[in-house]
Amino acid sequence: MNRTRLGFPRPARSVFSTWPNKTFFALWLGSVLTLGGISLLQAVILLRAGAAPFDFGTYYLVGRMVAKEPAAIYDVAAMQNYVTWADQEPSQAPYRVTGWAPYAYPPFFAVIMRPLSEQPFSVATRLWEGLNILWLVLSVPLLIYISGWQEIRLGSRRWLLLGLLVLLCFPPAHEVILLGQVNLILLFLIAASFALLHRGNAWRDGLAGALVGLAVAIKILPVVLLFYLLLRRRWIAVAGGAAAFLATLWVGAAGAGGWQAGWALTWNYFTIYLPGTFTVRFDYSLVGNQAPIVFFIRLLGNVPLARILGLVAVGLVVCITGIILLRRHTSSHNLANLLPEMALVSLLPLLVTSWVPSNYLVMALPPLAVLVGSANLSNSWFTSPRLKLSLAVYLLMSISSYAEGEREQLFYFVPFGLAGILILWGLLIHICSVHRQSVF
Repeated sequence: MNRTRLGFPRPARSVFSTWPNKTFFALWLGSVLTLGGISLLQAVILLRAGAAPFDFGTYYLVGRMVAKEPAAIYDVAAMQNYVTWADQEPSQAPYRVTGWAPYAYPPFFAVIMRPLSEQPFSVATRLWEGLNILWLVLSVPLLIYISGWQEIRLGSRRWLLLGLLVLLCFPPAHEVILLGQVNLILLFLIAASFALLHRGNAWRDGLAGALVGLAVAIKILPVVLLFYLLLRRRWIAVAGGAAAFLATLWVGAAGAGGWQAGWALTWNYFTIYLPGTFTVRFDYSLVGNQAPIVFFIRLLGNVPLARILGLVAVGLVVCITGIILLRRHTSSHNLANLLPEMALVSLLPLLVTSWVPSNYLVMALPPLAVLVGSANLSNSWFTSPRLKLSLAVYLLMSISSYAEGEREQLFYFVPFGLAGILILWGLLIHICSVHRQSVF
């Protein structure tokens, strides 16, 4: 069978060649561009008005503190004292932050923020926004490459431009930029690792693993991908990930007070502070939180039954995913197995943790791209439904970003983002089990 560069069967005809598909796609595109256009316009207005990114305020603050008081970056009282001192010290006026929260990332990230925190806060904010936009733009061709859309014969390059437009109009990405979050960096690193891990080439495997290790050093959630690569015996990728992660630990320890103090801080983060964040955030029942556990708390109230149901739901997700992954297959180096399974594993942080705001949904784009790639089949009855469900997942994740402000009551009991993630998870389960050898 004639296949694309990523191993997917090349479609014999356009997936949009029939009128029902064209109608569905037109309605979907209109909805996505309308929601995305409104979100993009609001983001531009807020950025031009000088909106202060709340999360970046935290990164900027710890970047300044790690040079003077590295042991205090996880101490909320010490952070507040530093902010109070900066507010009262005239020489610190250009460096005052307008919003911050407790710091929850490894010391490495605080260390690499030091150069940016040397700049005045307003300048650093604009630079960070520019970097986030750059990560989003760089992720677009990677996602298109993973999805295989560059191989579909749709008649014109305007479809590629349309794909760029759709991805740039993704409301959760706008949230990341407005908040100054790190999730677009993770999107780029994970998408790049997906694109590299496809031919068993040694240097590509090593580089892909290193990118995953770097992502883990910024935010611990992608660590599940390293465990999956270990399970599938992708030794070079695992070695690359471990080497990159250990290098970041070294940089973080060296830059956070020297060897003894820096390693003590790093050890305390992974053994004390990080486990505590999961219990603290268990009660976050904000409407924008798309975590399954919190959905039951919102629905039934903060009662034991809600917690039990949430834990049961998470347990089922983990058990079903584990059963699928532990089933034997013919080759762990086969792209037809590797990409869908990696996509499935990468969704677990969005389904098992207790804090999943809408801006986290950008990390679902690489698995969604894999799902779209699986729909690029010829002469298959499931092609159209799978592609439509993929587009529906994207729309649901776009809608979830509107569950804020005056619209909270409308979305309170309807977690659109969670619904989209569950649909995506279910489709990937289907691909990894029923069609393990025949779909790709």
